[in-house]
Amino acid sequence: MTSRASRWYALSGSAIALLIFPVGMLVTGLVMIGYMSPIYSGLQYLDYDCAYQYLFNGAGLMKGYNPSHTDHPGTPVHILTGLISILSWSIARLSGLTSLAFPVSIATNPEEYLRVIMTTFLVMNCMAVYCLGAAIARATGFAVAGIACQTGYFLFGALFPRVFHAAPEAILCLSATALMCVLTPVLFADRDCSDRRAGAAGFFIALGIASKVNFFPLVLLTLLLRRPRAIFIAISASALYGFLLLLPIISQLKRVFGWLFAIATHEGRHGDGAAGFIDWAVIPERAGLIASAEPLLVVAAVAVTAVMLLSRSGERLKAAVIAATLGTMILLVLKHYAIHYLMPAVAIAPSVIVWAVSRFARRQLPYVVAAMVASIIAVVSIQNMSSAFANERALRRENEKAVNEVIARYQNPVVIGAYRSGYKPWAVLFGLAWSDLKFARLFPQTTAADSLTYDGGLKKLWRAHSGPVEWNYLDQFEKVGRTVLIIQSRDSKIEPQTARTETVLDQSFGDTVERIVVTPSR
Repeated sequence: MTSRASRWYALSGSAIALLIFPVGMLVTGLVMIGYMSPIYSGLQYLDYDCAYQYLFNGAGLMKGYNPSHTDHPGTPVHILTGLISILSWSIARLSGLTSLAFPVSIATNPEEYLRVIMTTFLVMNCMAVYCLGAAIARATGFAVAGIACQTGYFLFGALFPRVFHAAPEAILCLSATALMCVLTPVLFADRDCSDRRAGAAGFFIALGIASKVNFFPLVLLTLLLRRPRAIFIAISASALYGFLLLLPIISQLKRVFGWLFAIATHEGRHGDGAAGFIDWAVIPERAGLIASAEPLLVVAAVAVTAVMLLSRSGERLKAAVIAATLGTMILLVLKHYAIHYLMPAVAIAPSVIVWAVSRFARRQLPYVVAAMVASIIAVVSIQNMSSAFANERALRRENEKAVNEVIARYQNPVVIGAYRSGYKPWAVLFGLAWSDLKFARLFPQTTAADSLTYDGGLKKLWRAHSGPVEWNYLDQFEKVGRTVLIIQSRDSKIEPQTARTETVLDQSFGDTVERIVVTPSR
């Protein structure tokens, strides 16, 4: 066999080997999507908040209406969900599968569109994981090093389903993985960064930050480019691409920055709580929760520490940059706590761990051991998660059936949804309530007199795009003989002193249906 043939054989074999885990990730993700659907009933908070918000804001963007849901700010997610939705609708329309107009089709079949969106997000992330594995294989000279990195994506724990859920975390994972792919030659092989590669790094940084601002600490990774010119190009490109990605909400940026400033200057969640940067008293507890939920970050921290203590000065500088990036990210999550906010840090952890191993390994054996150990843990983790999802989905189906049976007892009732209640019409109304008013008005149910929600925080009823209403607003329905039903989660039940209620369904799992007993005003 000639040397050229030998190289081709090795290259082909490596390419096939590097496909194994991305394909496994695709298959696993498709199975998980099956359990997660329908999204409106949600598993482990993977529900319509914020999937339906992005679905309807994305659809509205395709019709020329700017997004109203700008908390993250999330414009790349709006753009992608909109493009995927309108392309799916166009194919269905040309194939004769639907005769509905685009907005009506979205409101009628939201779950079908969300399945396509989630599948697309999954495929995009699988492709990114393959490219990262291939880049590490080329940089280290060992295909198994790339495979070891790929196995790490199965160790995300509770964050694994968020790799493809219709929410910003899917794009954060994509952006972080792609950014590490771009940086791999610099990080692993000490190669100079071309202007083109620096520009690509800037694009993925902008994509991440515009999707969710907690991606911002990854800007520090541009310091790995070493040359001032490359760093300047990366940061400048991220500013330019960020501006372009934020154009759909350019008129709302003042509100967005005000919202972010409130979060930064208050100790509570979402700008609540006492003034201050962080509540230091809760740090130990939250640190423990992070370590137990995402042990991959603990391994990454140990690996980076080992490089800082035992490697030469150049590697120590890289380790310091990575440590500063991960440390800043974790500090932000300790301040504004939720495990899914860790996605950018978790997404770079596999490549960081493999890079640390590569500083000491000169043979394949350490990578083989790492890949085998990660694979065994991954199989157990995915099996346990799939089993938990399957059991919860079965319970939620029973719960939804029971709720629908209660609703069917009454003729033309006024059905009001509450937060986290697994009720499809409420999920649609929730999504439309967070979309542009002009777009929402395309759907009569949004502005109808009986389109109401229950706000557990205010302990009042709420009309979309209008505001809170008092309980005596329901008198008009009671007077004409319509029963009022509120579907609510067990975590946010109506307090008896707030409104007179009669429980008609109270299951051990899931939603409660409260019948509102209204005394018409005399």
